[in-house]
Amino acid sequence: MERCFNTESGIHEAIKIAYKILDKQLMADMIQGGSTALSCILIPLEKGTIVITSNVGDSRAVLYTNGITTRLSFDHKPSVDSEWRRILDAGGFVTDYGIPRLNGCLSVSRALGDFDVDAKKQILSSEPHINISIAGKGFLIMACDGLWDVISDLDATAFVRSELEKGKEVEDIAKHITDRAIKLGSGDNISVIIVLL
Repeated sequence: MERCFNTESGIHEAIKIAYKILDKQLMADMIQGGSTALSCILIPLEKGTIVITSNVGDSRAVLYTNGITTRLSFDHKPSVDSEWRRILDAGGFVTDYGIPRLNGCLSVSRALGDFDVDAKKQILSSEPHINISIAGKGFLIMACDGLWDVISDLDATAFVRSELEKGKEVEDIAKHITDRAIKLGSGDNISVIIVLL
């Protein structure tokens, strides 16, 4: 595995293998249901940090550095044209009765588990989107879709910046932005991690 990290393509391959192994382990353990997944590797440099993010589903990583907000993840939704075409090519279908759903069930097009929807994992892919960036001083917000359903990337980074300027701790800021999402009417799971860079 160590050799894989010698090149950017090797990093991509190692992460894809890790997601596939985890997905197969969930099947071997006969885990019911499924989940989106979002992971991050931080490699400190003398001047900045290498940020490697990967995700399946609609959990999202948003980076704020050098005054710029950047989404590092990809929302895997059946309504996204490339995902919709991939689903159809694999023999699946997308229904749309207000919210597009893969095979009439899931509002995401990639996830870990959910073998009752696609036991062979050909339609519901577990292959992650991978992003490699170099960041200066700033922060990373990692959260599931319950936050992003009601708060935009820009609003989230503005909120975190404001709270940091007041001297708040990241754990408290994560709780405050979660509470804010609930007050704004989010009806989904809300998990938030904020990492200072």
